[in-house]
Amino acid sequence: MDSWTFTVELMKAGASIITALAWPAVVFGIVYLFRTGKIRAKYGKWKLWLDKAEMTAEGLQEPPENAIAPPTPEEQQRFSELVEESPRAVILAKRTKLEEAIVSYAEAKELVVPGSRRNIANLIRVLRKRGFIDKTVSTLLDDLRSIGNSVALDVGEPTENEAFRYGELTDDVIEQLNFLTSEVQKLPEKANPLVG
Repeated sequence: MDSWTFTVELMKAGASIITALAWPAVVFGIVYLFRTGKIRAKYGKWKLWLDKAEMTAEGLQEPPENAIAPPTPEEQQRFSELVEESPRAVILAKRTKLEEAIVSYAEAKELVVPGSRRNIANLIRVLRKRGFIDKTVSTLLDDLRSIGNSVALDVGEPTENEAFRYGELTDDVIEQLNFLTSEVQKLPEKANPLVG
């Protein structure tokens, strides 16, 4: 083998080694950056969703005064303490309460599909399609659901500020849904067109 052929073969072998080592190095680098919190997962854009959700929430209609009792000072204090302990846990707990409010309203409207697993995104779509919630509530529910899912899946830790913002938004829309649910439950059976 002449020196030219040897050089070409040596370059090919070197390129193969570099190619073989490049993917593990890239994967290791990405994992390292996620674990150190230097970057967030692609789906972890809850800051952007929070900004968008807050803009959407400005269009919410206020339920009548005293329709739903506001949180007590003790509840507000406990919420603040929980946010300091674990912003992620607070967001996930609020997401669960929001899902419960969606399911309760859907059940009041007789829309829940039987089964142990409920598709919250589908419930939101059906409520909107049937005119039981408006575009503002539907959009806000989708944003809050996305934020909650993102926080559940992302390796980055939300800040206390983000947890407070998410908590306020979910409380506002839960208040809306609870009011709507109570209004449906007040209807006599004959006045409720969904009841046979």
